[in-house]
Amino acid sequence: MPLKDRHGEVHGFWTVLEYAGSEKWTCRCKCGTIRNVSASSLWRNVSKSCGCFKSPLEECYIEKTKKRILSKVKFDENGCWTWTGTCGPSGYGHMSYRSTFCKKVHRMAWILWMGEVPDGLYVLHHCDNRKCCNPEHLFLGTHKDNMQDMKEKGRACKGEKSHLHHTNRRKK
Repeated sequence: MPLKDRHGEVHGFWTVLEYAGSEKWTCRCKCGTIRNVSASSLWRNVSKSCGCFKSPLEECYIEKTKKRILSKVKFDENGCWTWTGTCGPSGYGHMSYRSTFCKKVHRMAWILWMGEVPDGLYVLHHCDNRKCCNPEHLFLGTHKDNMQDMKEKGRACKGEKSHLHHTNRRKK
């Protein structure tokens, strides 16, 4: 019996691309991930996505992620939402999002509460607190804006603090 062409069928967040053999189909998830998914998982709606969408409703997943962020912040008197979870070596809060991606929390807060970050822009802090993820303390800017903000706030290395200063160079 010939195999039914299922190319283009949508099951949950999966779109069928082609038959992969051994009762598996190559599918693309709504997030862009491509995987081989068993036929029975697709047809019985057991597998709805690659794991990136924990809820079939995007709005529900966003609300759950917002609650997850808020459960790991300390609300400071200056209005900062200070992240109490995992931080990277740079001091910024980090969290996983959509199963495999590790994101900076302040960037995730911007996306969840304010909207997408256009390509080429950074999420910067008015409050100069790397652990803060209060969307009201954040703003978008270019790399140049970020460097100017650093300079204006006195965080730019200069003089003996600079890694280029002769006293900080390695002796041969």
